[in-house]
Order: sequence, then C-alpha cells, then structure tokens
Amino acid sequence: MINNSKFSLILLLTLLAALIGVSSCSQLKRPPVPPIIPHYVISNVNVIDVINERVDAAQYVEVIDGKITNISAIPINAEGLEHIDGSGKYLLPGLWDNHSTLLKFSPSLDYPLYVANGVTSIRSNLSCPNEEKASLYACMHVCKTKHLGNRK
Repeated sequence: MINNSKFSLILLLTLLAALIGVSSCSQLKRPPVPPIIPHYVISNVNVIDVINERVDAAQYVEVIDGKITNISAIPINAEGLEHIDGSGKYLLPGLWDNHSTLLKFSPSLDYPLYVANGVTSIRSNLSCPNEEKASLYACMHVCKTKHLGNRK
C-alpha cells in the first residue's frame, strides 16, 4: 500500500510539473512591435534575383506600405523619404519552410527565429485542414496589411 501511494504521489508531482512547464509557455510576453515606416528606400543593397539566378549589386529598393514598389540601379530620392543603408547586405525574397513541425506552444519564441533566418512562411505538418494557415511575418502589424502571394 505504501508503494502504491508513493507511486501515486510521484505521478501526481510529475504531472503537476509538466502542467506548470507547458502553461508557462503561454505566459510569455510578446515582443514589442517596431514603429511602421510607411515609405522608405533601402539604398545600395545587393538584390538576389532567384528567377535569373544572379545578384544585382548596388540596387535601390523602394518600399511603400510594406510592399516593394520599385527596384532600380538609379538612386531613388524624394522629400521626407527615409533611407536605410544596405551597403554590404543582401535582399532576397522570403523563404518557405515547407516541412516544419510547430507545436504552437511558444510562437513568440519560434516565429522570430524563422524570420531571423529569412523564412517568412511555413507549412506545419501538424496543421489541421480547417485551421488558419500559419504564415510568418516579421512584425504583428504586417499581418494587418495586404501582401503579395508567393511566386509560382
């Protein structure tokens, strides 16, 4: 009888510890959302052209309301336009991870890791057919804007 009650106590404590561990994932604070810059240019950046398999050096990329509107080798200037220096950096289309497994316990930890590595969209193997599809965006405010679809 003592062994049975000892086993029950150990089992109860183990389940309680697991419950506390899993519930702590949902209590994580969301990262702050950076301010929205409605119109800016990334200057002197190397653009990776995945269609033609080349790197276009020293390009100027204009972004309006979160969408790329112009890519040019000629500098883009306008009054009040914010410039981001892209010297020595690369710009490429967002990558897809078409085979990932997300448990959705801690999206505020997992999603930024994907974005930091250039992955902007995922397809989770654990998704349900009727569930809203998981898409990654660098900031929460981006989800509220319209986006162009992936290339076909």
